[in-house]
Order: sequence, then C-alpha cells, then structure tokens
Amino acid sequence: MRWMEKELNEFQRAAADAAIIRILAKEGINLAGTQWMKPLGNGLYEFRIRHTSEEINSLNIPSIKAKGVHRPILLRIFISFHGKKVILLLSAYDKGKANSKNRQQSEIEIARKRLRAWRRVEK
Repeated sequence: MRWMEKELNEFQRAAADAAIIRILAKEGINLAGTQWMKPLGNGLYEFRIRHTSEEINSLNIPSIKAKGVHRPILLRIFISFHGKKVILLLSAYDKGKANSKNRQQSEIEIARKRLRAWRRVEK
C-alpha cells in the first residue's frame, strides 16, 4: 500500500505488516466486534492497530489480548471482505497524527466510496 510506504515510519510499517499478516489475514471477519475491528455498516470495517510489531508477534492467536504499548500506535485501515478469503483494503490513516472526528469521517467516506465503486465493477 502506498500509504504505508509514504506516511508511516519504519516502526509503524512493521506494526501494520504484523497486524495484517498475523491478525487480519488469519482471523478475517471473526475479528468483527473485537478490539481489532469495528463494523461500520454495509460491509465496511475499521481494522484498528494499537500494538507494536513485537507485541503483535507475541500474541497467542486467537486469544488476542492487549499488552502495554511502548510507543503510541494508532493506525486505522478501512476494509471489506469478499467471500471468506479476499480482503479489500479501501483506505487508511494514522489516527495518532490526525485524531479529529473530521479526519475520521473523511477517511470513512473515502472507504465507502471506494467500496461502492468496487461493487459496481463487480456486478
């Protein structure tokens, strides 16, 4: 994702990579309603990354218990699922840098538009 390369530092990229690979890819839709993923309606979800890569790699999946964070990580990735395996990454941002309701709503709307556009193409 271009966002990860351009906007995140190495520490944040490592946390995002670990969370996507170790948590999201393995648990998928089962994360809905947990500390990791909030349903936003119409098939859109907010995947929440609040842990360092070291913490994520030490988690005993599927227990997914939080541990203390050494540096603040507040990343949000807006996703949707297609079937059981395919995950569409629609939008993302660093909530630690931009922690306003306006930014959050703006990113959610971008993700909703991209999801609607993808669904039109899929038909």
